[in-house]
Amino acid sequence: MNFTEIREIWKSKCRGEPESAIEVYIMGVILYETNETEGKAACSLVLNSNLTIIDEKIEVIDIDINQKEKQIIENLKKNPSIIRSYIKDPSESTLFLRKKEVARSRAKILIKSSLKKTPTTFFLVKDDAGYWKIVEGTSSLLKDIKIK
Repeated sequence: MNFTEIREIWKSKCRGEPESAIEVYIMGVILYETNETEGKAACSLVLNSNLTIIDEKIEVIDIDINQKEKQIIENLKKNPSIIRSYIKDPSESTLFLRKKEVARSRAKILIKSSLKKTPTTFFLVKDDAGYWKIVEGTSSLLKDIKIK
């Protein structure tokens, strides 16, 4: 999957269910393993609160994320089994969803990993254009992981 394909999923799904933003993030991290520029751009779709509509003409090189998020993605790249442990169906990047609470433009999502006992919590908000954005939770993907 490349940036253009992930962007299309983001456009079609991330105004609906908030967990779609987490799925797009995971797709971006997996893409980052083979193409850092496109992977970082894909992750930014759901992380960058200023980014709402991606013009077809925009170059992925123009999209960036903050240093903290770059470090999280880099750490996930070092052990690819971690990010994949959150995926129930790899062909669709669907999550092991544990719990979902949505109140208007805010959401709390708990997802499960096959590598840890406790769920990972994400907090999301809807931006002005109606897209779900991750505001907290990416660093928790790495916590309490037990590599087999």
